Amino acid sequence: AVELASGGDHVCARKADGRVLCWGQAPVVADEPGRPTPAPLTDEEGVQALILGGDSTCQIFDAGGGDLECFGAIESLTNSLFFVDEFATLAWGWTHGCLIEEGAVKCFGKCDGGACGRRTRSPTHRVPAVVDGVIGPSDAVAGGEHSCAIDQDGVVWCWGGNTLGQLGRGTVEEMGEAALPAAVPEPVIGLAGGLAYTCAFNDTGVWCWGQGENGQLGDGAAAD
Repeated sequence: AVELASGGDHVCARKADGRVLCWGQAPVVADEPGRPTPAPLTDEEGVQALILGGDSTCQIFDAGGGDLECFGAIESLTNSLFFVDEFATLAWGWTHGCLIEEGAVKCFGKCDGGACGRRTRSPTHRVPAVVDGVIGPSDAVAGGEHSCAIDQDGVVWCWGGNTLGQLGRGTVEEMGEAALPAAVPEPVIGLAGGLAYTCAFNDTGVWCWGQGENGQLGDGAAAD
């Protein structure tokens, strides 16, 4: 094995020859029993990288940006297969994913919580759709029902579910479908996303917001 990746209920390993083995809850069929031992995801070779989400698995055939093949046990990707050419960055959340392609953030998957941006009002999107407002993105993350990205000026933009404040706007609401800036000191260098919280880092430190009942915000408290 040369790479490991973990999702919500499954783990996959990429071997040196580019084959992928997975175990745990099957990433292809939702009601299939868990696999206690590694089994091939497909019979294909030449995989260069792995990205796993809550219930989905993606394998990349060109680590520098190329063909992307995804399988999933979620509503939007059940037994499906698709390709995205020339993508730069991919982040996979619980039931949706976001990627950076052609200078824009594009999201896809199960998006009924607003996690895919204003152009994706439909509950399910198999094809990545552009999120308005984020210019020249350098990084993107996907959580449970929310997403965030960094623009060319180091500003963090977030959209989607916000019941626990995971959009960083200082408010709590059902959702914020349109992408808006989060209240994080600029410029931000990188992001990480959890199920209902987000973290960013810059020259002043690490900043986290959203769900914190289990201490995941790192501020010594157990509060959102």
